[in-house]
Amino acid sequence: MIQAEPVFRERHAVTSIALIVLNAEDFIDTLPIQNVSTRRPNLMVMLKSLAAIGRVQIDWKQATKYFAGWRQATGFYLLTQECELPEARVHARKLTRSLEDAATSSGRRFRCDWESG
Repeated sequence: MIQAEPVFRERHAVTSIALIVLNAEDFIDTLPIQNVSTRRPNLMVMLKSLAAIGRVQIDWKQATKYFAGWRQATGFYLLTQECELPEARVHARKLTRSLEDAATSSGRRFRCDWESG
């Protein structure tokens, strides 16, 4: 699969995104919530735990209202460093208005180096 280089777009406040996704205390506040695109923009959101990532329910009506007038994200890419498998580094979920990306759900156990800087 060939993708464009990532473009890092707008950053969002935890308090704004918490209204759409979860409670503010479920977010890792040292990492940005940011639109990132490799031609299909997604809002990258780092959460504290597997429990938090499992509870996510997107309020799409609220998301549409919030993103009106912006380069709207096509979905939410949710990540946590708490993993099901000990050899994994990141657990991920990709949610869009119409579905949960099955490929990403399978990719929940992928290995990558997460840079928190």
